[in-house]
This record gives sequence, C-alpha cells and structure tokens, in this order.
Amino acid sequence: MKPFVSICLIFSALHFFVFETAGQSRRVPPSSREGKANSRNPAPSPTPTPQVEAKNDISAIATEDSDEVISVDTRLVTVPVRVLDR
Repeated sequence: MKPFVSICLIFSALHFFVFETAGQSRRVPPSSREGKANSRNPAPSPTPTPQVEAKNDISAIATEDSDEVISVDTRLVTVPVRVLDR
C-alpha cells in the first residue's frame, strides 16, 4: 500500500507542475519604436454651424399671414415586418 501512495503523490505532483507551467504566458520583448513616425492624421477641426437669416425663420412667416390654413400630410408609410416571439 505504501508504494501505491508514493506513486500517487509523485504523479499528482508532476501533474500539478505540468499544468502550472502550461498556464503561464510567454513573455515577448517590447518592440523598439525608434525611427517610426506617427502615422495618425491630425484631429479634424469641427465645422462651423451656418447662421440662419431672420427672413427664412418659420415663426416670422407664420406671424405675417395667420389666417392661412396649413395642412400637413400625416399618412404613415407602412413597412411589412414579421415578429417572432420566443
């Protein structure tokens, strides 16, 4: 019985060390970045917002002729879809 226990202990110790070393990652030396230029483009500048003139303002147009009837087309566009509930 004593040889069986010693063989099991040796086997479990070897098993532990084999899987312990397999779990470690390989170290890679850092690459040298000397001589390489930054290839990024400079940050783009934001575009300025356009200035709206007062004569194109909707509220100014609505106050000029308030008796006019404004009709808005409110029909919806239907899109065929299939809904599955699982």
